[in-house]
Amino acid sequence: MQERRTPVCSSCGGVNSFILAGPEMCEQFFRVVRRQPALTANGLGRSRGFQPDEDPEEDGEEEDGGLHVSQGPRSDLGGGLASAAASEDDEDDEEDEEEPEPVEAAAVARVSSFRGGGIQRMPSSEPGVDHVFSGGIPKNHAFMLAASPGGGKSTLCRQLAAGMAESGLRVMIAAGEEVGDIAHEEFKRLKLYKRFPKGAKAVLYTGSDDTDAIIAAAKLAEVDVLFVDSLSILTSTRVQGAAGEKTQVNYAAYHLMQAAHASNEYEATRPLTIVMISHVTKEGSMAGPNKAKHWTDGAFGLEHVHPSTLEASEDQEKGVTGYVRLRVLGKYRRGTTLHHCYFRMTPHGLVRWEPKEGEGEGKEAPPAARAAPKKAVVKKAAGAKKLAAKKTPTKASRARR
Repeated sequence: MQERRTPVCSSCGGVNSFILAGPEMCEQFFRVVRRQPALTANGLGRSRGFQPDEDPEEDGEEEDGGLHVSQGPRSDLGGGLASAAASEDDEDDEEDEEEPEPVEAAAVARVSSFRGGGIQRMPSSEPGVDHVFSGGIPKNHAFMLAASPGGGKSTLCRQLAAGMAESGLRVMIAAGEEVGDIAHEEFKRLKLYKRFPKGAKAVLYTGSDDTDAIIAAAKLAEVDVLFVDSLSILTSTRVQGAAGEKTQVNYAAYHLMQAAHASNEYEATRPLTIVMISHVTKEGSMAGPNKAKHWTDGAFGLEHVHPSTLEASEDQEKGVTGYVRLRVLGKYRRGTTLHHCYFRMTPHGLVRWEPKEGEGEGKEAPPAARAAPKKAVVKKAAGAKKLAAKKTPTKASRARR
């Protein structure tokens, strides 16, 4: 029977084991040894400090319980610990580690070998939006539209949904924040049934707030465009956390992006474009984790502006001016980030608004030029001055009197 060896700490001189924990320094050192039995005190493998037990089948002795100490040089790890060993009660370290599965190499090809047809775009039914998207909304992409509460993001999405459905596209709105009756009333308020009689009636709707269920419904209906209102209320049973937390928002943004790109587990039978609605904070930055923004193909925002200077309001929640600007929020993979357009907020939705010449760039609009007086008015004014001069008494007339 092999003699049991008790680990001794060379730093404090105490006798310690996994069952009876000694000083904190030694206990931390034992944790490291337990995770990586092959790691020595000096980090140089098995050349110093630790020596594994010999195979019990070779020497005919029973297994003694793992690693034991050899007299090696002192080490800086753990404040001068030289070596330590595991007790015979530590059976977890003896389990064989599973070998990793072989990784299949990724496919590699020359860039010149691809013969893509370019970026396919579709009209949004709003010329200003097409201008911001550099010629139309790209297919098979996921975008984020952000604005402050009352900034017009839901209104703009409803108008685009009805307009794009009018052109023959299959459009769905996933609005977990409202029921179907409210969505119908909003369509009536915006007069979408009159502006787009066929498209407004053809728009599909779901009130689900489950990310996986919404993606499955979009695939089943074979929609071309999906508007998600909004990203902050989506949840999934696959991850923990409540709606609006980072885990749920990241999961929703990532899987919606994967569904739009038709990659991984999502295989779409037709191109799918997704527009996710998000919120903007008081400072004007997009709410939510940064990962959700980076996973999308572009981030766009609606911001309140002053109609005279075209400058954004400092407080987007309180500085409601009735005029909003749609622009790129720093990222757009399929076009320029310099385009923008303006809308005027009305009781029946957003109406395209073009600033007058001379407005913007932080300067007030120049006053309108005054019309020149007519000649008849000028002559009449000159005659009145002469008559007044005749009636005014002079020094010579006073002397005569």
